[in-house]
Amino acid sequence: MSMRRIALLGAAGLVLLPIGAGLGFLELRAQVGGATPATGCAPTPCADAGGYLVEVSGVTVQDGLVKMQVTFEVRGRQSMHAEPDDFRLKDGRQTLRSVSDPASGCPGWTRTSIPDGTSLGPKPLCFRPAGGASPLVLNWNPDLGLAEYFSSGYDIKLGL
Repeated sequence: MSMRRIALLGAAGLVLLPIGAGLGFLELRAQVGGATPATGCAPTPCADAGGYLVEVSGVTVQDGLVKMQVTFEVRGRQSMHAEPDDFRLKDGRQTLRSVSDPASGCPGWTRTSIPDGTSLGPKPLCFRPAGGASPLVLNWNPDLGLAEYFSSGYDIKLGL
């Protein structure tokens, strides 16, 4: 085998090895799966992503909608941002995105920056589940930079 061919095979290995390892890690993460249970914060229901907190309040079911309010607080972190797309509702059968329905008291809101030491909210979140299976779980997957790709977020059990 020529030196040129050996060099090309070595270079290909250096490129393909990290890609394969990364894909393997993501597959393992998907199999192990599951979000981190939301613990260690108060008042519940809430979640703490290392100084970026969300508190859930006013959870009700009305006119086929699960309605709630979320309040955010940033403690000792860089400026964070919040948006409805960070949330999903798990109703046992499916995972749902939030909906905006101003006529039902569910106005939409946009991505909002939250500087360190401040809070935002309460902001409305509404979901339209298929059957309202209990217990409902709110998954919060905030944008935490690179760590976001290695996390499935935080599962917050809703007391309904």
